[in-house]
Amino acid sequence: MKRIAITHEEFLREGLPAALHVNARTERDWDRWARYIRLRSEVTHVAFEFQTGAGWAGRIDWQAAQLVHLAKDAGRPLHLVARAAGSDILPGLVAAFGETTVFDTTSFMKAVYRQRGIETANGKIDWETTLTAPNAPVDELLTHNWSLVSRSYNPVFATAPVMHAAE
Repeated sequence: MKRIAITHEEFLREGLPAALHVNARTERDWDRWARYIRLRSEVTHVAFEFQTGAGWAGRIDWQAAQLVHLAKDAGRPLHLVARAAGSDILPGLVAAFGETTVFDTTSFMKAVYRQRGIETANGKIDWETTLTAPNAPVDELLTHNWSLVSRSYNPVFATAPVMHAAE
């Protein structure tokens, strides 16, 4: 945690835009980050990634709840930069943070592996293999997938004060 905080401070001191990477796995970690952020007004953006351990089904809701608590405890609006935050936890995160940016690589990775998104009757996305010619570009497939995935976030976007989606 100390190394992350020092690096963040060095980036800001040099004039680089930076989000504080909140790497927390225990309640004590979250309490320490909350105190650190509350005492430092220069922290305006926090980053969290749900791709690895934090994205585990048995843990993701707890991590999201901790982020919501962190945002409320800061005493000021924060901008969240989230990687791989699923649409089921996004409404709570969007409501807690002043602004939210989400990085979702699903569209790209599915296109690379020649998977085309198909919207199901219940609004979920299924993926089916799409054959392409050898070395054929996947631009159309990527565009299709991005359009489908971004539409799945629309209910969340509609409730956000400011929300950015980035691929």
